[in-house]
Amino acid sequence: MVDEEFAANDESLRHVDIRDEAELAQQALDRLRPEQKSVLVLSVHDGLSHQQIADHLSLPLGTVKSHIRRGLERVTEMLRASPGLGQVEEVAS
Repeated sequence: MVDEEFAANDESLRHVDIRDEAELAQQALDRLRPEQKSVLVLSVHDGLSHQQIADHLSLPLGTVKSHIRRGLERVTEMLRASPGLGQVEEVAS
């Protein structure tokens, strides 16, 4: 019985951690320049490719890639600076 209670409590804590991390990530995203935020949302949330984003926003492909790279770098910097979040893994370029 104790093991079941511990497992349930552990799962609840994991959900709290995920919610906290998601909130920090959303706050970081909200602090980006609008063009960086829009391409990251289209990429991460909507699952569009770089070319699809370029077509959707009528932007050159290189511009989309630059916005994504700079946006991810900025979000990573902000998350690293967040107290209590721990180490953020390096974002692949």
